[in-house]
Amino acid sequence: MTPVEPFRFYQDQADELDEMTKRISGIIKACKVRGIYDTTINEMSSLMDAGENVLVPAGDILALMQAGGLDRAIWLWPIEKIASVLVHLYAQR
Repeated sequence: MTPVEPFRFYQDQADELDEMTKRISGIIKACKVRGIYDTTINEMSSLMDAGENVLVPAGDILALMQAGGLDRAIWLWPIEKIASVLVHLYAQR
């Protein structure tokens, strides 16, 4: 009858929990809004730095609208798949 510390019984689970937490931390660091934009739109940097409820005046909005609007002038890095993995890791943890 040798005493056994209780941690031995759940050490595998604790190690898996540590691994999940490390993965979650790494994915959170990777989950940033990044993108590129058309440099011919001079107001774009002002728009990106603007706070909430702020309208930024545009000099040549007609050309932007004829080109397909602001949606076509900005490309954001897709983070939906990264966010989906994060949801699954939280559920696993």
